[in-house]
Amino acid sequence: PFKEINMGMIKSYPDSLSAFGSIAFNPKVLVDILHYLGVDMMADGFTSNMGFTTADIVNAFSGDIAVIFSPRSNKTEGMMMTHTPGFLLSIAIGDKIAFDKVLNGLLSKQILTKNGDEYQLGLAGGHGFVMETDNKDVFISSSDELIKVYQSGNKNALPADVEKEVSNKSMAVYVDINNLLNNKSATDSSVNIHL
Repeated sequence: PFKEINMGMIKSYPDSLSAFGSIAFNPKVLVDILHYLGVDMMADGFTSNMGFTTADIVNAFSGDIAVIFSPRSNKTEGMMMTHTPGFLLSIAIGDKIAFDKVLNGLLSKQILTKNGDEYQLGLAGGHGFVMETDNKDVFISSSDELIKVYQSGNKNALPADVEKEVSNKSMAVYVDINNLLNNKSATDSSVNIHL
């Protein structure tokens, strides 16, 4: 059945938007796809070695995903504040028990490692982005500061024409080309793409 994108995931982004993509779907369809392709048994065999099943993965997430980009984000490095392109991927958690089972399996096999409240890929880390989770979402972002401000829940208004175009959709993509190219706020001459 139709599932509408979660506009709150986009509106919580604390910086100006240069692009976003959002999708809402029933993740249980992934099990049907694996079965149709004939790889469901192989996928379950692979995941069972990590202590969970494909059903746990499907149940762990609600199917609400948003990836958001801004032309800049402030990041503190030592005594200096740097401005880098900002991004945030937010994936909503469905069943917390299934999510914890998957997360613990990935940690036990050291596919993920934990450092404080942040996660990193493998033992080496150093991948240039931050991974964190709370009880509702998984975040992958350009900075820890961006995640913290995003989690504070302050809502930003989308431009009215953009919100109208993406409302009541199960998938939406928006790109403000002028903002991306000029690294500044969009003007009336900007080119916007809505899908």
